[in-house]
Amino acid sequence: MMRRAKRVSKAHRLAAEPDAVCDLVDAANRATYVGSIEHKTHRSPAGDPRPRRDASKCPVLPAERWPSLTEALRGAIRSGCISDAVDPGGLPRYVWGRFDGELYEARHLSTPDGAYKAYPAVEIDLPDGAMDRIDREPEGHG
Repeated sequence: MMRRAKRVSKAHRLAAEPDAVCDLVDAANRATYVGSIEHKTHRSPAGDPRPRRDASKCPVLPAERWPSLTEALRGAIRSGCISDAVDPGGLPRYVWGRFDGELYEARHLSTPDGAYKAYPAVEIDLPDGAMDRIDREPEGHG
C-alpha cells in the first residue's frame, strides 16, 4: 500500500516570496514573544503554568532572557522563514527558526497585537524549504 503524501495547509506552507506576503521589516518590528501558559510546566513571564496534556513543553528560561526570544522571532521573520498565511494586520501566522540550537515554530496570537507563542518543532514537521532558510539565518540565543 502506498503512503499518501502529507497534506500541507496554506498556513503551514513556507512563503515562496516572503517580501510579497508582508512587509518583513515592519512585521519583525511589531512581533513580540509572549509565550503561552499551555506550554509551560513552570512559572514564567507568561503567567502561572496550565499545561495542556497534548502540548509540547518549553524548557525553563529565566525571565531576563525573554527579550532574546523576541529577537530570535524577529530575526526569523526578517530572514523570510514565514508562512504564506498572513493574519489581519499583516503579520505572518507561522514563523520557523532556532533558539539555543533548538527548532521552534511560532504562531501569531489574536491578542495582544503582534504577540506570538512558540513551541519546539522537529525538522520533519517543518514545511519544505524551511530548513534552508533557517540554516541561513543567524541563530537566536541569549
